[in-house]
Amino acid sequence: MIINRALYKSMPSGLTRVLVWAFASATAIATAQLPDETRLPNANERRAAQEAIQSTQDLPGETSLRGTKRVVQDSSDAGNLLPMMPTELVLQRGDMKDAPVADATPKADQDPTDADDDTPGDQRPILRLNYDGHSSRVNVVRFNETGDRLITAGQDKDVHVWQRDLRNPQQWVHTRTVRWQVWRGPRGVINDLAIRQNEIAMAGYGAMGGTGEVWVADAATGKWIRSLADYTAAHRVTVDSLSWSKDATPILVSADLAGRVVRWTTDPSSGRWRPETIIGEDTSTYGDSTAKLLKPFRRFHAMTTFGGQIATTHLNRLHRNPIPGGGEFTFPIWQVQLHAPESGSQPVRLDGEIPGLITQLRSSSDQRVLAVACHTAREVKLWRRQPETNTLAVENVSVDGRPLFVDIDASGGRLLVGTEADDSPAIVALYDLTTQPTRLIDSMVLKETAASGVFDPTNRSVVLAIGNALQIHDTDAEGRWNTSARQVLKTPIKPITRIAASAQADPVRVAISRAKTDDGDKPFSEVFNLSDLSLESVPVDDIADDQFLEGQRLDTKITVRPSATDFNVFQLYRDETLLGTLPLRPELHGRPTTVSTVEIQGQPLAIVGTEGQNNVYVFSLAADPSAIANVPLKIVRQFRGHFGTVRSTSASADGRFLLTGSDDATLCAWNLGEVMTTSDMVNRWGATFETLDGKLTVASIDEAGPLFFRGVRIGDQVSRLKWPDEQGKTVTAETPETIGKALAETTFDTQVVFEVDRQGRPIETFQMFPAWYPLATVLIDEEREWAMWTPTGIYNASLAGNQRFGWQLNRGLGADVEYFRADQFRASLERPAVMRRLLSSGSLAAAMRVTLGGGPPPGETAIINQIASRPRIRILSPIPEMLGKTPTVGPGPSTEVIARIESPAGVGIASVKAFMDGIPGVLKSQETIDATTTEFRWDFELPRQTELQLDVYAATNSQSAARETIVVRRLQATPPAKAKMHLIAMGISRYADPNILPLDFAAKATDAVADALRQYAEPLYDVTTTQLVDSQATRSLWRIYARSTLDQLKEAVGPDDLVVMYLCGHGMRDRRTGQWYFVSADADYRDLMNDQYNDCVSLSDLSVFASLPCRKLAILDSCHSGAVQSFMREDDLKSAIRVLQDDVVMTITASEGREEAAEVVEAGLGRFTSRLLEALAGKADLDRDGEVSLRETVQYVSRTVAEDSSQEGMMQHPTAGPPDLINRLNLPLTRP
Repeated sequence: MIINRALYKSMPSGLTRVLVWAFASATAIATAQLPDETRLPNANERRAAQEAIQSTQDLPGETSLRGTKRVVQDSSDAGNLLPMMPTELVLQRGDMKDAPVADATPKADQDPTDADDDTPGDQRPILRLNYDGHSSRVNVVRFNETGDRLITAGQDKDVHVWQRDLRNPQQWVHTRTVRWQVWRGPRGVINDLAIRQNEIAMAGYGAMGGTGEVWVADAATGKWIRSLADYTAAHRVTVDSLSWSKDATPILVSADLAGRVVRWTTDPSSGRWRPETIIGEDTSTYGDSTAKLLKPFRRFHAMTTFGGQIATTHLNRLHRNPIPGGGEFTFPIWQVQLHAPESGSQPVRLDGEIPGLITQLRSSSDQRVLAVACHTAREVKLWRRQPETNTLAVENVSVDGRPLFVDIDASGGRLLVGTEADDSPAIVALYDLTTQPTRLIDSMVLKETAASGVFDPTNRSVVLAIGNALQIHDTDAEGRWNTSARQVLKTPIKPITRIAASAQADPVRVAISRAKTDDGDKPFSEVFNLSDLSLESVPVDDIADDQFLEGQRLDTKITVRPSATDFNVFQLYRDETLLGTLPLRPELHGRPTTVSTVEIQGQPLAIVGTEGQNNVYVFSLAADPSAIANVPLKIVRQFRGHFGTVRSTSASADGRFLLTGSDDATLCAWNLGEVMTTSDMVNRWGATFETLDGKLTVASIDEAGPLFFRGVRIGDQVSRLKWPDEQGKTVTAETPETIGKALAETTFDTQVVFEVDRQGRPIETFQMFPAWYPLATVLIDEEREWAMWTPTGIYNASLAGNQRFGWQLNRGLGADVEYFRADQFRASLERPAVMRRLLSSGSLAAAMRVTLGGGPPPGETAIINQIASRPRIRILSPIPEMLGKTPTVGPGPSTEVIARIESPAGVGIASVKAFMDGIPGVLKSQETIDATTTEFRWDFELPRQTELQLDVYAATNSQSAARETIVVRRLQATPPAKAKMHLIAMGISRYADPNILPLDFAAKATDAVADALRQYAEPLYDVTTTQLVDSQATRSLWRIYARSTLDQLKEAVGPDDLVVMYLCGHGMRDRRTGQWYFVSADADYRDLMNDQYNDCVSLSDLSVFASLPCRKLAILDSCHSGAVQSFMREDDLKSAIRVLQDDVVMTITASEGREEAAEVVEAGLGRFTSRLLEALAGKADLDRDGEVSLRETVQYVSRTVAEDSSQEGMMQHPTAGPPDLINRLNLPLTRP
């Protein structure tokens, strides 16, 4: 079940049967099977709950515990939180006034991150995924006032902006990702949005650790406008609700989970925003004891603006029910209350009481209807403004389920209600508000709970947030659902629910499942080779469970169960024997979700994954199965690095590595092998110490350990430690004895500030927990793009995998965040050879020494150095006329683009390029402005599309790059003349040298593609073709024809023209230089074996068209697996394709790097070409508009070739890129 449209955190399934758990008194019920956390149990349910005290529920060994609770910061401890410490989780134990941090009470304009001295530079880089859409659960969906923008946000901590497709207003396209400050765990999760004109206000779990900041950004550009935060006068904890008033002057209202409601207005004289507390925190409003009782019901704080007033909830009374056997069950009775701060009048309470949990308050756009989702009561309460008396009449609407959200359409005539899956299926229902009483029109059962839903203000459709997807459903004139979604907006990413290490220790392979079944049957969907860095091409049906290890590997089963007597306490069992209590506090360590076991060097271990903090803990078990020790178990090692709930863990066959899978869709590999043979100090900090010359000195250090990562080396001296004690006071250790004792005894949830000297001089001060970082993290998506990275930033990735992640820098409350995609630093950080040696070497430092002769810089220094040396791009023209507006170009056929490139002092600019929807600009001039800044001007011929994406790229001599992107709108002009398509194709079936294996259908395929384009593209383009087949397919002839074509097109090419290059034959890569070659018909086999490629077509031969101001498409159907070279890695093809894509030459390849592009005898063509021809002939016309676009072609070919190959047992996966350009570009290929 889910009780939370935002975080859906965490009661374990054995405890999730009461939101209204009897938090309520000193006699709080301790039970392992509680009634539903979001409803008030009847007598039978209470009796069943009491009887369940005698039983316990096992945590699943290799499944997740579904979470339901919103993470709440405890406002009673808010004064002790350290919001200025974003480098690790906030300290829960007090104000470290002597620590190297800023004042613990930052004001609205204070930047609390300025005090972070954890690393050189501004902040530590935070790894973030990068998709055009959500990578985790969507919590909130909102429209702007005009209905032309859809804005969404959620657990992935990003806001995504969508707009109507100008070609088809019934479809939505992604236009912008808006980022705000984030950090580990829940910090940065967004609970609510409020939209006013072009301003997006967002809020949730404050990234600063104690500040419930509100972030305001521009919907058009995604840029930060202002931050609203005041740790004294405004929010100190998670903000749950936001609402703009309907007044002419902007007024924003926010409500947090401690009960506080704040009204933000601008000072007329200064224009600065200032907070006014309308309702204080529950502790001040109701007292400490009542506030404590309200905590379980503050998972939401429903609030909205209504008729110029603020509508929120007020505690009317507490209701206490006795529980059979003793104790009381206490829950609140609320009333909706209206506040009018401007008038100075007393709040008005509306008729009607609401028990238990309230999940949402919404008002109609005309401010005449107010709706409340009463989760516990299973109803929606409505207040309607009566036109005759201007009073509010109340109505109770019973719903089939527990409502999570409500919405009212633009006319005020329909009500949308979404309920969660519990003892009944999740549904969304439509009600008629024009009748008295309100009438149910239609309901639709969902497979999964929708977290949010809204009416489209411009038509009869509804947008639902289900998981990380947005579903757009139409309704008819009577309000009945079309159960088939008209459009689904979803990224190719899913949480990992199960993993298993391979039964063989070498290579290290892991099977992955993303299935959500509750019965434990989670079939594997993919296999990743961590040693060779490859996503294996294995049919799903061939992934046998017996090739992979079970999570539980001891003779007896180990389970984690909630305590039968203590709330939030978990215990470890061996079968039915209690072994002990886990020393895990949910608010500090996370809540257990999964447990696996392994035996290493004769010592049994239990490995527990958690949610909330998302940590992994290793516990040692007694070797004697009959041993009973009902005492707190000892944590041997702690792992930190996941950003989502840990769902599955599995040790490698030899026990060297621990593998973990998470809701964040990533797989982590951790060092585990020496955990039982090393000292406790190494398990904590990755180092040992000795006293030399009166100083505690590092005697040895593990290169994979936490202190080595933070830059500590052998011989360094720890001069001082600081940490908070149980009372929140700062403790300092300065002698070798006290420092050593602290390192050995501080708890695993204690954050320690280190001051370290090297050769008598202090080095960087840093703070950390005794926890190990991942050896590597792997992301794999449904499009078979993957990336594997280390905490230092060194990585390897598939063709487009390095576009799927990057690093964010928080710049504090007074500045926008910065995001850097990993491909910007490809030249220096992408190290395939290093990453292939990572596991076998056991650490990145060892792998780099073997491969490159030197180790990595400490911590994230490599990333920070790349960021520091990057160029900065500022586009001067075109720019928007005003905030929130899209820049325009035209209506003439061309436009000028002006950009300034600033490089760091002493770092030169290596290259600068500009593209408009993939079309290169013609550089007119470049002017030196000062020592570090140069201004560039380009002329662009404008293509016919209405919305265009302008990209300016710059790279420095330090191998760092930057990209600035804006969307511009073209003012319509005279329709362009018919565009031109020119195909130059080469296909080779027979080679002059008999030692080069012939291909059956390559020459035939070349002619077939040319024929298809002449036939089906002719209605759109004037098509000309040049084909070189078999003996004609030589490098010399290619260059002659290519130069001739280039000379012809140079003078006459237009922006809507398309040059297509098609190559079908053998491909090779020069391992010395990384250059890729297409083997020509007259190539000599002995030359190829001696790395002589003078007769082959090189990438420079293909790139000759790159400078043409039109679009280019290269289609490579090269059979490169085992035909000429005995073995090719994915890196071989990747390096070739990226050279083309750097010049925005779009590419489609028949297969991934190590896969063979198969030929199909029955079709008389290659498998890829056969499906390509079908696509061009019309089968790819998915939207049935009569045209086949490049995007549709890629989608059709990718899907059908993968399906064909899966059935035939020889996997083949076409690739295409750049993916962001292909996905957004409406480039027609044919009109069959």
